[in-house]
Amino acid sequence: MENTLQLADAAIQTSGLSERALCKELGVAVTNIAMARKRGSLSPIVAGQLAARMGLDVEHWIAVSVLESAPKSDSTNRLRRAMGWASATARKNVAFRRATKALQAMLAFGLGDRTPMPPHRLHAHAEPSSNLR
Repeated sequence: MENTLQLADAAIQTSGLSERALCKELGVAVTNIAMARKRGSLSPIVAGQLAARMGLDVEHWIAVSVLESAPKSDSTNRLRRAMGWASATARKNVAFRRATKALQAMLAFGLGDRTPMPPHRLHAHAEPSSNLR
């Protein structure tokens, strides 16, 4: 689970209760989880209650909820990274950079033959390699 909405979904699945019944059990308004879906995150109190109910780290889920609802800034991005999670966009960017590096390495080694291609030919190589056909 990476976000509080996934926490809510997991709590609903493990408890077998509906959203409304779970809200009643937690002592919050019956529309609380439905409204959180529209907002994009649970409140810190509900996230903490769900985490405690499921036996998870309450402080972690309260912090996740606070960061989800905080305005996006360099400070919140640093905190997200420190907590070990990043936005979907950041994960896509990391995957793109890794794929780009792997492709550059493959091109540098001529796609299979272990003879490095001279740097001046790396970018000017217009003809596709015979290994790709």
